[in-house]
Amino acid sequence: MLLALFGDALTPEVAYSRAAEGVTYTVFGVVTFLLLPIVMRALAVFDIALTRAGLGGNAAEAPAAPTAASPSDGMSLAEALPFASFTGWSWILIGFATVATIAVTWPLLVTLYEVHPAIAMVLAAAEAAAVALALRLPALAIALGTVTPAATTLITAAPIATPWPWPVTMLIVQALLAFIIGLRHDWRWVLAALALPQLAVIAAVAFSGAGFTGGAITSLVISSSVALGLGLCGIVAQRLLENRGALRAERQHSAELDAKQRELSERNVVARELHDVVAHSMSVVSIQANTAKYRIPGLGDEAEAEFEAIAQSSRQALSEMRGLLATLRDSDGTAPLAPQPTLADLPALIQSSRNSGAEINYRTAGDAPAESVLSATGLTVYRVVQESLANAMRHAPGAAIDVTVTLGDDTITVGVVNGPAPQEAPPAPGSGLGLAGLRERVTALGGSVTAGPTPAAAGEGSGSAGAGFAVSVELPR
Repeated sequence: MLLALFGDALTPEVAYSRAAEGVTYTVFGVVTFLLLPIVMRALAVFDIALTRAGLGGNAAEAPAAPTAASPSDGMSLAEALPFASFTGWSWILIGFATVATIAVTWPLLVTLYEVHPAIAMVLAAAEAAAVALALRLPALAIALGTVTPAATTLITAAPIATPWPWPVTMLIVQALLAFIIGLRHDWRWVLAALALPQLAVIAAVAFSGAGFTGGAITSLVISSSVALGLGLCGIVAQRLLENRGALRAERQHSAELDAKQRELSERNVVARELHDVVAHSMSVVSIQANTAKYRIPGLGDEAEAEFEAIAQSSRQALSEMRGLLATLRDSDGTAPLAPQPTLADLPALIQSSRNSGAEINYRTAGDAPAESVLSATGLTVYRVVQESLANAMRHAPGAAIDVTVTLGDDTITVGVVNGPAPQEAPPAPGSGLGLAGLRERVTALGGSVTAGPTPAAAGEGSGSAGAGFAVSVELPR
């Protein structure tokens, strides 16, 4: 190695002496010790890059697993490792090819073709750079892949070892370059990667004066054939992967359409049941309440007012039911939307509940204007009060109810508290779904719900029939 580096400056006796050998090993050891941390860090970064590329090309946070997850839940192996996005695996191939090119080409040029070690390193690095750049910069990769073998042909014009003008390593790299470009780019780039290096080497052979010997012609034919074959393989692989990705996308789209169709069918079933059962029953209630004063002679004023309140409540319920049915039957979200209740409709709701015989104390607090409240927040406040009043009148009929709405600068607080029910008024059974739906609606807006027996009633024991109930909701403005 010393003779190759310094040439005639050193005699064989000095180059092979123990002193020169010791100095050489010492220098190599110091350089290795100084470069070891850098090399280790570079290898670690390279390993991370290859791993990340193999797992899809981008780092992404793993989705949170469901609370009750099982081994059968979540993505399959084919979904977790996106083979259709072949960029990551291309980078893995390029990484190994780059390292192998430098590791093999450099000593091969030095030992078999007697190229100066420094020049051999430059040629090997250029070949490796061509492979590394093929994925993102095909023009620069083709330029390096053209200049490097032509320069090698001129440097080794008097061939000492065969094959010539294409060394085996450069022939393999040239074919790999054509394959990578065919895998990722248009066929015109592949044609350039096949033709330009071959033409450059042919020109270099002609310029060198070595002549087109039988070995040179054989080397040229083999290199062009291998490169052409791998280039075509790259093009075919690209088409196969593109078709596979398109097929996967089409299947996913078909699955989404099937899921949407199933959802629409379920919504139509729900809408039909609501229309046939609930809407029909409410229509009967409305008709009976409206015609009661004509069908029943001698009704007093209070009874007529009671029937009118029942008719008004049933008409409002029917109106909201029609809007719900239109939304359920709508498949693309274009159903006309009915006006939704807001904070301004709370007094009417309170009065309607009072007309049903409930004793309600309604208070508002806070200086913030009600007009600044978002429509979604106002609707949620209305539904909270509506559900809480319905629960209080159902489970504690005849009990006094306190409703408080506080409009703060940052939050809106709703409190509904009912007292104990009279002993002679048995509570009506409920499904338990009202509070669950209320929690979902409030949580969707970033609010919180607290519901439970009042503190005074809680001390009377769990079996007390006179337990009151309190619902407290806090919503952001």
